[in-house]
Amino acid sequence: MLETAEPFLVVGLGASAGGISVLKEFFRHVPKTTGNAYVVILHLSPEHESLLSEILQTVATIPVAQVNQRVKMEPDHAYVIAPNKSLSVVDGHLAVSDVIGFEARRAPVDIFFRTLAEAKDAHAVCVVLSGTGPNGSMGLKRVKERGGIAIVQDPDEAEF
Repeated sequence: MLETAEPFLVVGLGASAGGISVLKEFFRHVPKTTGNAYVVILHLSPEHESLLSEILQTVATIPVAQVNQRVKMEPDHAYVIAPNKSLSVVDGHLAVSDVIGFEARRAPVDIFFRTLAEAKDAHAVCVVLSGTGPNGSMGLKRVKERGGIAIVQDPDEAEF
């Protein structure tokens, strides 16, 4: 992938609803200037509005925004998936699509991690937090295959 600006890390954080407390703790410790972009993929109920971006903004020193339309990723910003949406990385942007298929509904973390790996190669970081089931495991594998970094929360510390 060609980037016109200096490449930066994109850190994808995947979790279930049980991961909100650990996400708050994570963002509480993110410095104002890391040079990284952060994308939170939470497995959300499609029927409910999400206040996750507002919740994280109460503890974060960087701007946190829910993504409802295509947006260019910038360092030192955090982006949060909207309910009933799927996020992917395309040409340095977060692309948003409606959740219509079975895979998009069951594995939003995997979908994002796979596109992150393809777009950012060694500049991709994926973090799998509290949750159940395999959502995130295939995308994590792709990030590692492309030279990125994969981090998993200690299961003994995870809520689920």
